[in-house]
Amino acid sequence: MQANCADSSCHNGEAEPRLQDDDTLYTTLTTHVSVACGNIPVVTPGDPERSALVKLIKGPCGEVERMPRGCVSEPVSEYNCLPQEYIDAIEQWVADGAPH
Repeated sequence: MQANCADSSCHNGEAEPRLQDDDTLYTTLTTHVSVACGNIPVVTPGDPERSALVKLIKGPCGEVERMPRGCVSEPVSEYNCLPQEYIDAIEQWVADGAPH
């Protein structure tokens, strides 16, 4: 995730939440609400279906395209999309309560 999301110009804290691997990342993930994705938290511990992060890496959410930007579902872009095992791991982490 660091290479695809945190290093992008999108998640630098200006228009979108800052996703830098620092002391504030967990708080950002669990408290920031994604207005564009239906006013749901980025991560709702224990509930992947109410977590914008999971929705956005699996497919579009609301009017927001699938993330990371440039990833297309069909055909799957090997270059920009997160590998399925990463998506599965993030979804399982959220389902397990998003332990800190």
